[in-house]
Amino acid sequence: MIGVILKLLCASLLSSICLVSALWTPALVSAEPSPLIQAIEQAFPPEQQGMAMYIAMRESRGDCSIRIIDTNNEISAGCWQVQAVWWGEVSEDVNEQAHQVWLIVQEHGWEPWTTYREN
Repeated sequence: MIGVILKLLCASLLSSICLVSALWTPALVSAEPSPLIQAIEQAFPPEQQGMAMYIAMRESRGDCSIRIIDTNNEISAGCWQVQAVWWGEVSEDVNEQAHQVWLIVQEHGWEPWTTYREN
């Protein structure tokens, strides 16, 4: 489902999404979707899944365990690099990360992510 959405987004929105779509050709997808794909499919409605994957790949290259401390000593964590100072503690569990991000997106859209605003 996400692969189809990404191809549609690639054709209609952003050329950089094409890069993510190219990573998901059927030959490269295993029989079992990755935990990130499963979390996105569970947390986001179909029309938001492509953008959720795009932001996760741009923010963390899909590494949901990454935590970064910036020069202000603020932590950004998880697949979507959620800033704990603004959005609360970020779980290490990818499903909980996806749910947290969906709650943010429902209230604020994708605007809190610089990677979204830059496109």
